[in-house]
Amino acid sequence: MDGKLLCLCLTVVMTFSTLIPIGQVSAAGIQNPDQLCHATISTPETTDPHWAVDVSAAETITNITAAYPYIQLYQGEMRMGGKAAWINYSVHVKYVTGDQDIQVLLGLKRTDEGGNYYFPILKTITMGPTDRDYTDEFDWYEASSITVGNWTISLFVSPVASGGNDVEDTNPANNYAYSPFIVKTRSWPVDVTGDGVVNVLDQSVILGAFDSRPGDQRWNPLADVNGDRVVDQKDLNLVALNWQKTFLQAMLEAQKVQSSTSVSCSPNPVSIGSPVTCIATVSGSNPTGTATWSTSSSTGSFSQSICTLSNGSCSTFYTDNSTGSETITASYSGDSNVRPSSGSATLTIFINITVGANVTVHPTSDLKLTFSNVTAAGYATTDKTSTVEAPVLAYLVGQYYDIRVTANYSGSVTVSLAYDDTGMGLDREGNLQMMQYTPIPGDVVNYGEVNILDIFLIAHGFNAIPESPNWNAAGDITGSQYLVPDGKIDIRDIFVCAKNFSKTSLWTSIMTYIDAELNIVRGETSHFSIIGIH
Repeated sequence: MDGKLLCLCLTVVMTFSTLIPIGQVSAAGIQNPDQLCHATISTPETTDPHWAVDVSAAETITNITAAYPYIQLYQGEMRMGGKAAWINYSVHVKYVTGDQDIQVLLGLKRTDEGGNYYFPILKTITMGPTDRDYTDEFDWYEASSITVGNWTISLFVSPVASGGNDVEDTNPANNYAYSPFIVKTRSWPVDVTGDGVVNVLDQSVILGAFDSRPGDQRWNPLADVNGDRVVDQKDLNLVALNWQKTFLQAMLEAQKVQSSTSVSCSPNPVSIGSPVTCIATVSGSNPTGTATWSTSSSTGSFSQSICTLSNGSCSTFYTDNSTGSETITASYSGDSNVRPSSGSATLTIFINITVGANVTVHPTSDLKLTFSNVTAAGYATTDKTSTVEAPVLAYLVGQYYDIRVTANYSGSVTVSLAYDDTGMGLDREGNLQMMQYTPIPGDVVNYGEVNILDIFLIAHGFNAIPESPNWNAAGDITGSQYLVPDGKIDIRDIFVCAKNFSKTSLWTSIMTYIDAELNIVRGETSHFSIIGIH
């Protein structure tokens, strides 16, 4: 049928014994016509008070709606792809037994999960011994009467009183034939224009009614996507969240089960260059599909960047030749029944520092540390970052290096950093300086100075512990052991701020030697914090 979006093919067999020609009458939208079964017409009784027939609708109903599991309702109208959604049924009725012409009631019935039903199509036909087969096409479409629901579609048939005679159906149990497919009707308010896709047209309607309420001249109830009686940013956010989605995509996505992805890496922490096993575990309804691995490090690598789930999990090996704290992420693809998700884990990679004199380690490929005297073994880690919780270093060359060392040592440590001199003039290169930033205890807001802001932060969390709603870990400066946090914010933390009040924590230059041939800057320090080249 031209212009029809959906086709529903329905085949029905019906059985009758006699036929009385009364013509064909059609009706639509008649509720509960079952009451017409075995009804009588007000005419004088005859010597033959009733005829016995068998009306059957036992054949299988098939349709194409399996390809369209949802129908969009836009202001009560059945739609698909922004156009009227017609579902076409091919009906075949068969008169099996009987010797009289009779009138037969024939209707398309939709029933929801609560048993509520409606007949969008209802008609009468005439059949008899000489007209035992009847075929027709039902074109189902409703412009305003249908509501949201899961509808079972069936064909109902029944003989009715004919020619002053009652008509008895000898086998009423076979008066129905059911479609195996449930027609699901859903509203989709974010599709403001009802064209089946969320796009700039919906956005334009919302903007046209923006900041309006019922009673305002510009009020448009369709633009109130979330139904809170005001057109505002929340409605625009819903459009952005569904941007370019079609109605069918949104419905299929909504029926999927939510998943969650967790990541674990072992061993952790791990020595530089050693392989780590990372496992992604996905929860959900028997999730299948793949997990894609990624890392925050530019130097790390996976044995396989994509792994296939088996029993909800999959794994890969990871190695990195640089130290630091890295974020390992697994992004689950989702499948036909489960939504995508992602999860992450923090992996710490270190390099060992042994006891001895002039001990050299390379935490990263462009950083070397040489200890004049290591008295107790430990390890070093370094995070390279473009931002730090410190005042910005003007004219930064490269990145910041946040260096942490657990080994005990005496004397100085030589720090060697490689740099890129691309586009750098000789004067600029000759004046490079290695800079070090050491925070002042009590500068909890990282302002570069201990001031009233730090006092306010600690006061706000006073007496808090990690489980408290006002807990802020930055305010836990010290405990009974100086500068070792103790898991609570108390008077000790206030005393640290008071002791260092008005003191500043600025970048300071450390002794620097420039090797312009090898593009290396060297400096000496006695402690570690954040280092950069200025």
